[in-house]
Amino acid sequence: MGGLGQIRDERNVFQSQASFDQAALQAMQTAAQQATVSLSQNPISQLFYWLNLLGASFLSWLTGQSLQLVTMSDLQNALTQKVFPALQQQQMQASIVYTYQTSWSQQLKNQISQLQNLANSSLVQPWSSAWDTLEVASFLLQAVLNTSPNYMQPHAVIQVKSAQGGYSMYYNVTYVFNPQTFQWVLQITQD
Repeated sequence: MGGLGQIRDERNVFQSQASFDQAALQAMQTAAQQATVSLSQNPISQLFYWLNLLGASFLSWLTGQSLQLVTMSDLQNALTQKVFPALQQQQMQASIVYTYQTSWSQQLKNQISQLQNLANSSLVQPWSSAWDTLEVASFLLQAVLNTSPNYMQPHAVIQVKSAQGGYSMYYNVTYVFNPQTFQWVLQITQD
């Protein structure tokens, strides 16, 4: 009989941990939506205009002058001003365990290649709004590479604990580029 009780206890612990993780992720994702950073200070409609008028090379030069890149400071501010307060509302405490940076040039090259392949596929009509969006996104990322070839992607590992103690989870938080919104957005994954 003791074995069955132990199985029930372990199942309850697992279910409690799963609901804790789900609540933490949901709170962080909601906060992350408010912590976006626009890649370009120019309105997207203006970028489409320049793309159609002057072409890719000029657009790359033009946007390279005003690109907004995210830094470790931006990431730490997003955590302390948006993510951590959202967790506190859920009766959770969070802290940064450590931070690190990775080279993002290869990742950006891969994303540029994917965007250009999609723009040139049979799924997208040339000079359609979808084609424009894909082209502008790939040109913006190319401009990031041109102006900052050694761009480092900021990462933070955070620990989230229940305010009552007990459960604790670790998450990796970083900024990634969203080609649909032309913004750097927070990506949160369980570590």
